[in-house]
Amino acid sequence: MNKRFTALLLILFVLAAAAGCGKKKNSASPDSEANIEVKEEITQFVNETLPSIQSRRDKAIEVYDSYFADGSKMSAEEWLTVLQNDSVTGFESYLEALNQFEAKSTEVQELKSYLVQMATNERDAVNQVVAAISNTDAAYLSTAEDKMKAADEALSQYKEKLTSYCRTYGIIMNGSFDPATDGDAEAATEAETQAETEAK
Repeated sequence: MNKRFTALLLILFVLAAAAGCGKKKNSASPDSEANIEVKEEITQFVNETLPSIQSRRDKAIEVYDSYFADGSKMSAEEWLTVLQNDSVTGFESYLEALNQFEAKSTEVQELKSYLVQMATNERDAVNQVVAAISNTDAAYLSTAEDKMKAADEALSQYKEKLTSYCRTYGIIMNGSFDPATDGDAEAATEAETQAETEAK
């Protein structure tokens, strides 16, 4: 009886295994409709969406870096004013525009989330510098530095994910991740990173 039961279990196991061995449609195929949509959305995000809003962030970084420029005669009070009026508002404008973009794919949602983290940390770093100047308290600068490091990390994660998705979906990247500025707010200009769909 035990032999029959064991044999029956073995037969059922083999049948179940055979049923699971059928040819499945490969959803990871670069030519699948879903993958073509993701490829197009990534390309649109990098080539159209980001360049259309990048100048807001670039201006915010330029204002921040202006104090450190060679030959700058800007006083701390003047810098405080432009940080509040131009740099912080520039980051907020960039974040608002970025958040208005509705990503359909999880891939573009993830790319967008890294850029939101980056710009949020950059804005928060500038706010810490504003607090340091306003309160004449250098302790805020340590937090500002931590925020800039977090922004750099988010940018690094964005670059890695974008590169990975480009490989996965057959997208060719033109350009490079160059620093947007030579100052303390180093970050890549996404507008310079162009992605185009590989011609078949």
